[in-house]
Amino acid sequence: MAENTEENISVAIRIRPLNTKESTNGRVWKVLNKYNSITETDAAGGPLIQRTSGRSFFKFDRVFGEEVLTSQIYNGVVRNIVKSAMEGINGTIFAYGQTSSGKTFTMQGGGPHVLDCPGVIHMAAKDIFERISACNDRSYLVKASFVEIYNEKCFDLLVSGKSVALAVREDTQKGVHVNCNESIIPNYESLLSTLFVGEKNRSVAATEMNDRSSRSHTIFRIMVESRENAIGGDDRGEVDSFCDADSYGASDGAVRISTLNLVDLAGSESVRHTGATGERQKEGGKINQSLLTLSRVIAGLGSNLQHINFRDSKLTRILQPSLSGNARMAIICCATPSQLYLEETRSTLQFASRAKLVKTRATVNEVLDDRAVIKKLQKEMGDLQKCLAMQKNTPYHHLKSNMLKVINLFENSADKMILNRRHSLGTSASLPEAHQAKKRRLSAGCYVQGEHFDFNETILKVALKEKAQKSCKLDSNIEEIVETRELIDELNNKVALLEKENERLNRENVLTNRKSAETEESLRLHKLRVNSLEMENENLRGMEERNSSIRLERESSCQRKVIEYRERLDGLTQQKNITSMKDAEHKEQIKERLGLTRTELRELRVSYSMVNNEKNPYRDLMMSLTKEKDLRPAASSSERGSADVATLQNVIENS
Repeated sequence: MAENTEENISVAIRIRPLNTKESTNGRVWKVLNKYNSITETDAAGGPLIQRTSGRSFFKFDRVFGEEVLTSQIYNGVVRNIVKSAMEGINGTIFAYGQTSSGKTFTMQGGGPHVLDCPGVIHMAAKDIFERISACNDRSYLVKASFVEIYNEKCFDLLVSGKSVALAVREDTQKGVHVNCNESIIPNYESLLSTLFVGEKNRSVAATEMNDRSSRSHTIFRIMVESRENAIGGDDRGEVDSFCDADSYGASDGAVRISTLNLVDLAGSESVRHTGATGERQKEGGKINQSLLTLSRVIAGLGSNLQHINFRDSKLTRILQPSLSGNARMAIICCATPSQLYLEETRSTLQFASRAKLVKTRATVNEVLDDRAVIKKLQKEMGDLQKCLAMQKNTPYHHLKSNMLKVINLFENSADKMILNRRHSLGTSASLPEAHQAKKRRLSAGCYVQGEHFDFNETILKVALKEKAQKSCKLDSNIEEIVETRELIDELNNKVALLEKENERLNRENVLTNRKSAETEESLRLHKLRVNSLEMENENLRGMEERNSSIRLERESSCQRKVIEYRERLDGLTQQKNITSMKDAEHKEQIKERLGLTRTELRELRVSYSMVNNEKNPYRDLMMSLTKEKDLRPAASSSERGSADVATLQNVIENS
């Protein structure tokens, strides 16, 4: 990567194999290696009827399937960032995803004692020290720190026993930082030991989804400092040793400082899957809150918002320098293809899509002290001597033209170094007068070395005069640096005060904006509530009017029905009276018939008794009638009379 070049965050997806619990649900996400994309499928593994980009189809920089090893992920995503860190450019690697998706396995491998299955951190450490061993022109110093963010509190994992929560601080020299232990790392084995010590102190617990679930975010930070080796002479740190350009060859003494952040995030959790309760549930809530803040920051950076609040979470606050753009970044999003966690995987992929929009512009971090400034000036003077020596056989007009170009080049270089020094925040010590005099003598001697050139006297005098002028200008510039030291300190103090005041005003502005937004939101909600109540009131009024009309209609209908029922009742009553009268008349008729029948029956009995001893053809018939009358059940007089009359009529007709 070229210095100060804008680039997007590198985003990669890793899909892990199904575990025993997930194997019964099947896969609904499929990796398309040819297109570096991932798509949603149906339960049978077939394509969906309608594919929607950003919901069921996603494309990224790299996509790794279930069979891919961690070493392939390191070579494809992380190696270039580690290489940039060795060249003085900051780097940050994230592992993101839901709980039990394989983040810790990706970053730290199969555990601290399983080196045959290393993670990204092990590979990065090994790569760093291999590059140091192969580099002979620079000296390196490697330091490491290991912190965790547990329940929104920072703890140093390299401190044994009960650790004290650390504060996140910010100053003009270190920027945003945490005052934690930084161990000097001489070799690869020492770095692994530091990593293993921190892993033992990390907060982990068992859930229904993972027997060893990370309950905190961890940041393993590797600081790399390097300085170009001197070519000849010894780097004693004395001002005298920096005055002689021949002693240090091409080395300018600049120190490159870079930081490599290897972040293992705790996974987002859903209580319905983890079954967390009590302390585990509280931890899950803090983890989800922190990841939500990270997601908002990433979305804001991708949308180029003017203000992004990094202070809502310790994680985003600590990583603010990297997220703000001065670092090369890569995010490895881990997910599962199981249908059981379909929406969780979709949420992870949508976060990765937003992260792709974030751009960074990383630069080489170089620190120049007074000694390095003087060495750079000495190097420029040596280059001028070489340029003048190359003009030995050049005609006068070419010599003068080239000499002017060289002098202008030197002026520009010296002015640039002085300007950079004025803006530098590092410490600066004034040069003793004896050292300044020695430097002036050495500088003048360097220019006098041109006397042995075979030029005419006029050309030589012009060159020496211009050299002397440049030497005087250089001395005056150095004195100006010393004289303006107090002014720079005052300006730095004023800048610090202004920054504090500006920060206070920004905080007040943020609070005011937040209160204003809350007030506007509350007002909007009240307006909505009032409108809702007015609509409900109108609805109630309409309902009341409708109810009153319905009530009137029902009352009139009931009255009509009452009148109708009364008329029916009167008709039925009259009909009943008529029926009663008819029944009375019928009863009278039956009584009359019954009386006649009884009279006729008595007459018949008399006749029977008279002919009892005579042969009578009707005797048997009368006997049967008598028996039949005795056997019949009791009946009303009218019924008996009617039956007897009918029987007698039948008998008479048959006779």
